[in-house]
Amino acid sequence: MTRRISILAWMLLSAASCDRAKDLATKVKSLAELTAAESRKLTDTPDPDLQKLVDQNSSGTLFRKDLPFPHDLTVQVTTSSSSEGSRVLVRNELGPQSSVRSGTETLVDRFRISGEFVRLSLETAQFEENVDPDDEGTVTKITTNPLAGRSVDLRRDGDKWVVAASKSVIAKEWAEGLLPDLDAMLKDNGAKPRGYWFGSRRFKVGDVVPLSGESMAILFGDKCSGSVTLKLEAFESTEGHPCGMFSIHGDYKRRGYVRPDGETFDQDVVIEGGKVWLSLLYPVVMREEMQTIETRIRETTGGTTSRSQGAFNTTIVRKWLKSDD
Repeated sequence: MTRRISILAWMLLSAASCDRAKDLATKVKSLAELTAAESRKLTDTPDPDLQKLVDQNSSGTLFRKDLPFPHDLTVQVTTSSSSEGSRVLVRNELGPQSSVRSGTETLVDRFRISGEFVRLSLETAQFEENVDPDDEGTVTKITTNPLAGRSVDLRRDGDKWVVAASKSVIAKEWAEGLLPDLDAMLKDNGAKPRGYWFGSRRFKVGDVVPLSGESMAILFGDKCSGSVTLKLEAFESTEGHPCGMFSIHGDYKRRGYVRPDGETFDQDVVIEGGKVWLSLLYPVVMREEMQTIETRIRETTGGTTSRSQGAFNTTIVRKWLKSDD
């Protein structure tokens, strides 16, 4: 079995009681309030070369999918996920071990696409945990993924992906574990177009879009079920990319989701509130900001099972870089 390396394993706990659910909802609200000011600071000017490709007229704006997707592209993906009082249960041959964790996980990945070649770099991968060992004040404990700072080269060979180059055994194991899910990963991270997108409908601010069934793939990929409601709030850019910004709420389940750092898990998610920025030019989700209550489950090597449940405040930014960045 290919080795999976991760910073933090999140898993599913049993269903929460009513009081517990209220407590989680309160924590979600608190986390959202802490970052609301930062979110309001988001100001962005669209790239002129991209803005001129926007298809907009008096009937509305089209979410295009007819433009050729770039063959040479670099995408930097920054994920920041904060939790407060997340409950974690680990089961192994020594028995169950439970704990409560608060902190922030940060991942910075870079995908360099050139034709049939992909270079994946894990620039940052760490968890900053707030701990209070002596009840005399909180300190921060930083755990860094051993893959941080490493990169691998991958290439398409017919209908499959293979490892083209890696500089260490640990990097090769990491890369081989990603190969079966690489196509989905590239779509999830804005390096390839999503397979499911809006049709020929033109949108105006205020339009409501319910998603369920296969249309959930617009946001969460193919291994997803549930239903969410989007409302178009504005047309604006993020990192220079013209987008439609939607508010979002609902719930979904995602199975077998694999992140660029090799973390693989199942998710049960309730979206208490959030926003998503969808490209007006290509079938790509450029940015997400969500306040959620989540349960996650993951099997680790050696027979260890980890389970967690908590309130999360997560931001994901996918930035298309210029050649000189």
